[in-house]
Amino acid sequence: MRRLPRGAVAWVVVTAVSMLLHAGAGRWLADHDPIAGLLRLEAITVVAAGVVLLTRLHLYFVVPGWLLYLVTDQLVTRRLREPDSGTGTGTGTGAG
Repeated sequence: MRRLPRGAVAWVVVTAVSMLLHAGAGRWLADHDPIAGLLRLEAITVVAAGVVLLTRLHLYFVVPGWLLYLVTDQLVTRRLREPDSGTGTGTGTGAG
């Protein structure tokens, strides 16, 4: 089994918590009238809307970017660890 990069477990935990918070706050907002709550400045409605906004931004932008970085890093690291295929390209100096 390959090892994950440092901090990967923390990112997975943060993403899972973000998904749970998004689901919980979204369900609460679906059961209540968010527009009326925001107009009355009810604290729970403002907090729930803020949680949905922040977790959605995290899930839509941060997580895919981090996943792209993780996959790219793994592919580049694997490519750099492969031994030379022996195609006879030499050292790349043009001599010879």
